[in-house]
Amino acid sequence: MIVRTVTVATALTLLAACETAPLPPEGLSYARGRGAPEGAGTIIATSPDGAVLTHPEGLCRTPCQVNYLEKVQVTLAKEGYALVTINIPVGARDASFELTPVGRSTAVEEVSLPEL
Repeated sequence: MIVRTVTVATALTLLAACETAPLPPEGLSYARGRGAPEGAGTIIATSPDGAVLTHPEGLCRTPCQVNYLEKVQVTLAKEGYALVTINIPVGARDASFELTPVGRSTAVEEVSLPEL
């Protein structure tokens, strides 16, 4: 009976710890430099989501957790949006970038369309 009580108490403690820990963004991918430990890093997000983040070791999609042992330069690219290049120092805070649309931006009004 004592073993069961301890097991239930341990399970409840673990559940409580899970509920208080911050959850990573949905769909989080990872960019890790050689020798960098798993875990803490800087989360880079974009609006809209799904930009390709190019880092020295490869590619990931935003939101992406970048974890390097030194400052790293990355680029954010998404079709229809201007390319963004950023430098991420070690220990940087999480950041979100609003991507700027490029190309045609004039709205097409309904009255300008031909009747079908």
